[in-house]
Amino acid sequence: FKRKFMQTFKTNPGKWIMQRRLEESYELLKKSEKNVTEIAYEVGFETPAHFIASFKQKYRNTPKQLQKQL
Repeated sequence: FKRKFMQTFKTNPGKWIMQRRLEESYELLKKSEKNVTEIAYEVGFETPAHFIASFKQKYRNTPKQLQKQL
C-alpha cells in the first residue's frame, strides 16, 4: 500500500493526511466562528497544542493570528 501511495501522491500517507488536515483547518478558520480547540478536534488532531505547532510550522502563523488577520 505504502509503495503504491508514494508512487501516486509523491509523499507518504502520514504526511498526506497531515497536509489535508491543515488545509481543512485553514478553510475552517477562514469560514467559521469556531475556536481553535474546536477546529483542532474537528480535523482530527489529538491535542490543540499539536495542532497549533503543526499549523505554525506550515503557515508561519498560529491559528489565532490567522483568525485575527481575517
